[in-house]
Amino acid sequence: METTSISSVQIVLIVLAFFVALIAVATVKKVFYKLRYKKKYYIFPRPSINGIAYIAMVVSLSVAVLLLLTVITANAFAVLFRAFPGTRITIEGILIKIGGLLFGPFTGIFIGLLTDILSVVMTAGIFHYGYFISAMAYGLLSGLIKTIVTYSSNNKFKFSIYSTIFLIVILVLSFFYFYSVSFNHPIKLNFFIDLPEITFTMIISIFISFFSLTIGIIWLFYFISWRRQMLLKKLNPSTFGEGNNINKIEYTKSGKRKKPKTDKFLTFCPAIVCVIANETIINTIMMPFFDADLSTLQYTDWFAIRILLFIPMIVFNMVFIYPVYSIVAPLIKYNYRDDFIDKTPSNLEMKKTGVINEKNR
Repeated sequence: METTSISSVQIVLIVLAFFVALIAVATVKKVFYKLRYKKKYYIFPRPSINGIAYIAMVVSLSVAVLLLLTVITANAFAVLFRAFPGTRITIEGILIKIGGLLFGPFTGIFIGLLTDILSVVMTAGIFHYGYFISAMAYGLLSGLIKTIVTYSSNNKFKFSIYSTIFLIVILVLSFFYFYSVSFNHPIKLNFFIDLPEITFTMIISIFISFFSLTIGIIWLFYFISWRRQMLLKKLNPSTFGEGNNINKIEYTKSGKRKKPKTDKFLTFCPAIVCVIANETIINTIMMPFFDADLSTLQYTDWFAIRILLFIPMIVFNMVFIYPVYSIVAPLIKYNYRDDFIDKTPSNLEMKKTGVINEKNR
C-alpha cells in the first residue's frame, strides 16, 4: 500500500467544510422559521442555565479523568500523552462522545473544543491542530446520533430506519476512501511480535462484518422490543394500549413506587451506532494523518495499527459509554432543539391570546 495523496491539512479542511455546511443548513432553517412561524431560530444554540451546567459537568469530568490518570500513575500517563498524543484524544474522546449523545452536534463540537484545550493545558500535553479538530469531530458525529434520536421522537422503528441509513452512508463513504488509496502490496508491521499482514480484502471484510453486525443488532433489538410490547399489550391493554412507551409509573404490592425501567433499545443502540461511526471516520481514517505528523512512522503504518485496534477500541468504548449513557440519559431531560428557538411569543401569538389588546387598553 502506498502513501495516500491526501494530506492532514486537507483532512482538516474537509472537516471544516462539513462544519460550514452545518452552519449553512442552520441558516436556511433560520429563514424558514422566520417566514413560516414568525420566530427567531438561532444558528448556534443558546442553552439554558441547566444546559450550561450539564455541559460544564461533562467538560470538567473529562479533564478530571485525565488528571486523575496522570496523578495515580506518577506522571506516567503525562509522558504517554506527550509521546503519543493520540492516546489522550482516545481517553478524552469517550466523554466527548457521551456529551454529543446528550446535547446534540453544535454543543458536542463546543464540548470537544473546550475539553481538548483544557486537557492540553492541565496535563502539559502537546497541542496539534489535527487532534483539536478530531476532538470537535467526536462531538459532531455523536451529536448527529442525538439528532437521529430526537427526530425519531423515541419511536424505535423510525430510529432503526434512520440509524441504518446513517451507517450505510458511513460505510459507503469509507469504501470510497479505501478505493482511492492504492493497495499495491499488503502492510507488514514488525514490532516485538510478528503481526498479520493488512490487506485490502481484510479491511473490507472487517468493516462489512461490523457494520452488518451493528445493523443486525439494531433490528434484533427492535423486534424483541416490539414482541415484548405486543405481549404486554395483550396482558394489560389498559396500561400498554397506547404508543410504545413501556416506562409507565408502577407500584409494588406495598404501595411503593417502582423505579422506572430504562429502555435498553434507546440507550444501547445509539451508543453502538455512535462508537462504530466514530471509530470508522475519525480513529481509522482521520487520526493516522495526525499520528504520522508527530512520529517517524508513516501514514500507512498508523493506518494499519488503527485497523488492528478497530475491534478492541469498539469494545473499549462500549464498556465505558453504554453504562454511563444508560444511567445519565434518563436523568437529563434535555431537548437540545429548544435552545435553537426563541421562546418569546410573536406578535401574532400575542394577538391571539389578547395580550397586545390588554396592553393597548
